[in-house]
Amino acid sequence: MDYVSESSNTNTVKTYISYLVIALLMTHTLTAQVKIGDNPQNLNNSSVLELESTSRVLVITRVNDLQMNAISPLRGALVYNTDHDCLHYYTGTEWVNICEELDNSFTVSTRADHMRPINPNALDNTVVITETPNPDGSINYNFEVGIINGANIAPSAVNGDKIQNGSVGSQDLAPRSVGLSHLQDGGANGDLFQWNGSAWTLINEADISITESQDLADVIAVDPSAGNQQIKDLQNPTAAQDAATKAYVDTEITNNAANGSETILNNGTDINITGNGTAATPYVINSTFTEAQNLADVIAIDPSAGNSAITDVLDPTDPQDAATKAYVDGITVTEGEGITVTPSGQEFNVTVTNPVIAMGKIISGALGTNFGINNFANNTGGSYEIILSTTPSDFIVQLTTSSNLGARSIQVTNQTANSFEVQIYEGTSLSDSDWHFTVIAF
Repeated sequence: MDYVSESSNTNTVKTYISYLVIALLMTHTLTAQVKIGDNPQNLNNSSVLELESTSRVLVITRVNDLQMNAISPLRGALVYNTDHDCLHYYTGTEWVNICEELDNSFTVSTRADHMRPINPNALDNTVVITETPNPDGSINYNFEVGIINGANIAPSAVNGDKIQNGSVGSQDLAPRSVGLSHLQDGGANGDLFQWNGSAWTLINEADISITESQDLADVIAVDPSAGNQQIKDLQNPTAAQDAATKAYVDTEITNNAANGSETILNNGTDINITGNGTAATPYVINSTFTEAQNLADVIAIDPSAGNSAITDVLDPTDPQDAATKAYVDGITVTEGEGITVTPSGQEFNVTVTNPVIAMGKIISGALGTNFGINNFANNTGGSYEIILSTTPSDFIVQLTTSSNLGARSIQVTNQTANSFEVQIYEGTSLSDSDWHFTVIAF
């Protein structure tokens, strides 16, 4: 018997199985191929048992731990362990959990932040699985190499001969990844790492010596210029650029201090000068004036001050008379045709508060002559926005249209603290037009 083809019909399968059992009873050896499911006429020559279906699946033996461990099957047997929710296969000596077996090779996760936020002691995934939805609703799984850190590397697994020269630089090390415990131990107290030109070596600080020692005198002797800023001859300065000690400066000041004798004073009318200007006999100026004068006396003698008279402060009458604050404050401004000032001829400042804070015109959709405007926007046909330069406490807007295209209606919309929008309509439709605006604060 070469093969038996089976359809998905259950009764037919049972019938063929019955034939198969009868044949087994009648012969010592039976060679057969079995296909169950769709397309029974298509059976691969290498198949002993072949299943094909788009609506049914193969369900293998389902057992728990206790039941599975009680079975000693042939090598290669498969069961589904319900305690672990994973396939197990038999090696001939033991059952192996396929899920755990894969975990011994690599770790995987669909978490973008890896496993450490959940368990700090967990191995970070060495293979990252990224899920990307497809347009048809299915999921595409992308496998990429993840992070490999100390938790994934066995102790002493990586040493000098495992790392290629130059493959790990300072930018490849995580912050604080190399601590004191990773550095080579020294042999004695005071050992330091030193680069000898080809490799890092340990050297003790006691073996490091500085043979040259210089004090300031040595440095100045080599080159006192300091970039032509000399520091020399402190003790006995002679050149103009030499530095000088405090004692030298104090001596020069004392020796050249003025004592008053360099000043010569001559006696004059009603003035008598005694002394010679020295410290022992200083100059003394003696005045023989006996008359005292106040401001009234001075004004009485000559009030002109070079024709700049200071007269009649108390009761000014002449245009050149000085005036008190009370006189100036008493000046009033009266209202008439124009402005009348009493008395005439006085200067004054008049502050006029203009309630109009902005004006302008829009011609062909563009802002023309204006003032008080910070920004203008022509949003769409018949729609505009005006932003004022100031923010008044309150304001009103006067609008007019000037178009030869026919009747238009214009209105203010969306008025804020320092802006307003304008819409112009022809009938019920927005329409461009030339227009003017006046903004009045109150």
